Amino acid sequence: MGEYRIPFDDVFLVEILGRHRRTKKRRMIAIKGFVGCFLVFAAVSSLMQGWPGMAAFWVFLVVAILFSHRIDYWLAQRAFRRSPSCGKIVTLTVGPEGVHTVSNTHDAKVAWAAYTSASIFPDGMMLYQGPGVFQWLPDRLLVSGTRAGAESIVRTQINDVRVVLAGG
Repeated sequence: MGEYRIPFDDVFLVEILGRHRRTKKRRMIAIKGFVGCFLVFAAVSSLMQGWPGMAAFWVFLVVAILFSHRIDYWLAQRAFRRSPSCGKIVTLTVGPEGVHTVSNTHDAKVAWAAYTSASIFPDGMMLYQGPGVFQWLPDRLLVSGTRAGAESIVRTQINDVRVVLAGG
């Protein structure tokens, strides 16, 4: 069993997004590389055709793709700051029957059957309820119980558990 006390703010949101992306890193690098190469080819072709304005547009798209994660973080932080959940302290308990989340605005219990997979990082765990629904449990926010105890429960209850190394 493990209890986490999570300060749910825009900084923690960016940390969650970063951890989620580390589990998808190779796929995203391949997609960005393919699209980037295509856009560079389009920019060079536009220059050769005498269309510098179009070439500048393609270069702008290449730069946008290279920094897309930073743009996404900024947009997510900006939107989340207006959320009623922003700034709340959330207590999340990992137990044999599921995950219990409590704050001053909600109280939710989610059974283990709702979780599809988990990723174990050197400094925490990511629990997935589907492709876009996940919870990041960093070890530094564990206030009672042990990491080994919480990880043992996760490994017992979720079939698809992956280990993500420090480098991603």
